[in-house]
Amino acid sequence: MAEILEGEIIEESQILDLEVIKKDDFLANRLILEKAMPLLEEKYAEVHDANTKEGYAKNKASAKELQKIRTAVDAAHKKSKAPYLEKGRQVDSLKNLCLKTIPMLEAKFKEANRMVDDRKAEEIATAARIENERVQTILSRMAATQQLPPKCMSMTFEEVGKQVDILKADDCEWADEHRMDAVQHTKTAIETLTGVYHFKKEKAEGEALMLAKKAIEEAERAEAERQEKIKQDKIAKDNKEKQDKLDAERVAFEAEKAASAKKLQDEQDKIDAQKKAEADRKAKEEADKLEAERLIQVKESREAHAKEVKAREKAILEKDEKRRVDVENNLMNILIVERGFDKKKVGQLVRDIVDGEFSLLSIVY
Repeated sequence: MAEILEGEIIEESQILDLEVIKKDDFLANRLILEKAMPLLEEKYAEVHDANTKEGYAKNKASAKELQKIRTAVDAAHKKSKAPYLEKGRQVDSLKNLCLKTIPMLEAKFKEANRMVDDRKAEEIATAARIENERVQTILSRMAATQQLPPKCMSMTFEEVGKQVDILKADDCEWADEHRMDAVQHTKTAIETLTGVYHFKKEKAEGEALMLAKKAIEEAERAEAERQEKIKQDKIAKDNKEKQDKLDAERVAFEAEKAASAKKLQDEQDKIDAQKKAEADRKAKEEADKLEAERLIQVKESREAHAKEVKAREKAILEKDEKRRVDVENNLMNILIVERGFDKKKVGQLVRDIVDGEFSLLSIVY
C-alpha cells in the first residue's frame, strides 16, 4: 500500500488496514494514527447488550478487532523503537566509560587545591581567633579599670591608695590601637579613686578620734557605775537588815492570825453543816411533794388520753357503720333499679355478700 502523505484525505478502510501500521518507521504513521483514534472511538462507541446472544457476539467481535489493531500498534512501536534503544545503550556505555576515568583525574587536581584552600582557611580562622582574643583581652582589662571604683568602695583607704599608685604606673601600652581609650579610662579611674581615698582617709581619722573619745567616756561611765554600785550595795545591806526584822515580825503576826482564822473557820464550818442539813431536809420534803403532784398529773393525763382515744374510736366506728349502710343501700338500689332484682331477695343477697358467702365477691368500704 502506498504511503499516505500529510494533508491527504484518509478513508476509514485505510485506517483499519493493518498493513499501514506495520512499517518499520513507526513515526511515519503519526498522521493516520492521530486521525484513526477519534474514528475508532466513534465506530466502537456503542457497547451492545451482552445479555442477548447477538449483543454478546458483537461485543466479542469488536473486542477482537480492537485487539488486532492494538497488537499491530505494539509490534510496530517495538520494532521501530529497537534501534533507538540499542543506540541509547551504546551512548550510555560510552558515557559511563568517560565518567569512570575523567572524575578520577579531575579529583586529583581538586584535592590538591582543596588542601591548600583548607590550610589557608584554617590560617585565616586562626588569625581571626587570635586577633579576637587580643581585642577581647584589651576590652576586658579596660572594663576592669572602669569597674574598679565601685569595687574599691569596700576597701580601706590604704588599699585604695595602692590601687591609685598601680593605675598611675600603667602607661597603657598593652592597649595597642585602643591606647587612647585605655588612657582616658585610667585617668577617670585615678580621679575617682583619689576622691574615694581622701574621703575614706578623712572618715577613718574621724572614726579614730570618735573611738578615742568613746573609750574615755566608757572609762568614766564604768567608774561612775562602780561608785554607784558601792553605794547601792550599802543601801541594799541596810534595807535587808530592816526587811529581815520586819519579816520576822510578819511571820509571828501571820502565825497568830492563822490560829485565829482557823478557830473562826471551824466554828463557821459547824454552822454551815447545820444549815446544810436543814436545807437538805426541806429540799427533800419539797421534792417529795412535787413528785406526788407529778404522779397525780400523770394519772389524770393518762385518764384524759384514754377517754379521748375511746371517743375517737367510737367516732370512727360510727363513721364506718354509716358508710357501710350507705354502700349496702347503694348496692341494693343498683340491683333493684338497674338490674331489676326482686326487692325481697335483694336484701338477703346483699347480706350474703357482706357475710362473705361468695368467695369471688366482696364489698370494699
